[in-house]
Formats: sequence, structure tokens, C-alpha cells
Amino acid sequence: MLQYSRYPFHPPLDAYVDMALVAAWEAGATLLGYYMRTEAGMVRLKENSSPVTEADLESHRVLVRVLRQAAPDLPILSEEARMIPHAERAPWSRYWLIDPLDGTKGFLKRTDEFTVNIALVEKGAPVVGVVHAPALQQTFVAVKGAGAYRLGDNGQWVRLSTVRVDPKRIRILASRHHAGPVVQRLLERLTGAETVSMDGALKFCLIA
Repeated sequence: MLQYSRYPFHPPLDAYVDMALVAAWEAGATLLGYYMRTEAGMVRLKENSSPVTEADLESHRVLVRVLRQAAPDLPILSEEARMIPHAERAPWSRYWLIDPLDGTKGFLKRTDEFTVNIALVEKGAPVVGVVHAPALQQTFVAVKGAGAYRLGDNGQWVRLSTVRVDPKRIRILASRHHAGPVVQRLLERLTGAETVSMDGALKFCLIA
């Protein structure tokens, strides 16, 4: 289990940050077990043609187990579970939203850029977010009203801040596998821009 110092977040949400971190790190360790064996388990395609593997499903099971033990009354909405009709989840005032393995294509192609994503949603808006990249040993946390942070090598939280815009030095983050022709045409118009291709949710962490 990774070690970390206490963080400068809002006290009412600290417990939920702890729950999400523990769940993300345990699921991340499970994913690494598959990754280090150079196998993801059986691969099949979802209805949207995106791949799902045994690693996705096992990470889902770990997240559900850990989060339910920590907060039994909170519903969980997962990408790897049944689609819950809106009418059924509309009354939820607070719930966990999870993606057990974001960047499955990168996982299969061994880019190291896959993540475990967890959000605590309250009244339709996220109030806590955790993104953990197990192969890169990177963890990011954001809390409503308290900013976004990266876990440093010394276990201290480093606050993320955006840089001042320099029109002469544009960096663009584009999906490695889902950019498509529209993004390509946009990149062609932005001559001189530096393009960084990356999988999954890590793009948003770097933007933050």
C-alpha cells in the first residue's frame, strides 16, 4: 500500500478521499498482477466495440468490495456492471462512479498509461476524484473547493497549477487510440504546436 501524508482538503470529505485511495491502490495492485504476467485474461468486445478483459472485471470486483466495506450505504455505478436505468439512479443524492480500468487498449499494448478512476458524485456533480496509474506509480486527487494534487515521491501532496498561456508554445494532448480525423484536421491547422499522444485519464491530470 502506498504511503501518503495528510492532505489539505476539506475535512468533511477526508474520509471519502481515504476510501477512494485505498480502493484505487488495491485495484491498481490487482491490475499490475495481470500486467506483469503480460496477460489481461480473456478479451471480448463491448457493444461499443471497446475491449474488456478479465483484468477490467477483477479490478471492478476489488473496487466494489472495498468501497462497499467502507461505505455500505453508497450506491456504485461502474462501467463494468449492468447499466442502471436513469429512473433507478435519479434519486441517488450521493454515489461512487468508477472506471476499473481506463485505457484498456493501452493496457493491452503495454503503454503503462492505464488508470483506475474513482469519483464521489453528489447531487449530480463530482466532489472527490482519484486517478491512479499503477504502472507509473502516479496518483492524482481532486476535491471540490480544495484543488487538485499529485502524490509526490516523498508521500507529500503536490498541488497542481496551470501554467500561463504562451501562444508561441502550444502543447496539445491527444488520445493515442481515439483521436480520429477531426482531431487530426485540428492539429494540422495548429502548425508549430507540440502534440503529446496519451491514453486514458492521464491526459486530464496533465492538463490540471
